[in-house]
Amino acid sequence: MKKLLTMALACILLFSSVPALAQTVAPGGSVTVEFPFSGASIYLLEAEYTAAPGLAVTGGDVEAMYGGKAGKTRALFVNVPAISGGTLALKVTADATASGDLNVNVTKLRGYAPSSGWVDLTGAVTKTLTVQAASSDRIPGDADDNSMVDIDDALTVLQHLAGWGVAINLENADCDGIAGINIDDALQILQNLAGWGVALV
Repeated sequence: MKKLLTMALACILLFSSVPALAQTVAPGGSVTVEFPFSGASIYLLEAEYTAAPGLAVTGGDVEAMYGGKAGKTRALFVNVPAISGGTLALKVTADATASGDLNVNVTKLRGYAPSSGWVDLTGAVTKTLTVQAASSDRIPGDADDNSMVDIDDALTVLQHLAGWGVAINLENADCDGIAGINIDDALQILQNLAGWGVALV
């Protein structure tokens, strides 16, 4: 019965959008953390954020906006014509001695439009980064950490994304070449097992 429920969950997740729960970064490494935002049509975007001790924001960008800068605690971007949504992408670097789960928190997102002035935007959230050193015995795709890659690994990733509290090797589960565990990692495992010529990295 549990396998049947897991397969049903897999089907649901395959056809829905599931965000990554936590991204992984090595000590001394960097990763891009994305914060989607939406709201009124704006010409200016202002963001304020904090990073836990052991992390530092070292840059950033907004895909839909052409000019601006992200500093250590604030960002300001401009665009013409106005936009009503986009993604704030912050480059976050972990100290060489950092470890564990550390947070990046966007505390304020607001935009400016001449007709309405400054307005709050949705998207101010906290994201968690897992800082852990890469191990030499990593097996990409072996999410359940049993020294082999099989369908149970894809199911483990899906159960983890659904918040089932399963034991998971986060380093092995992140096998699609993009930082963070999401549904694409489960699909990568399934495609690899089906012989589609997809590599696990």
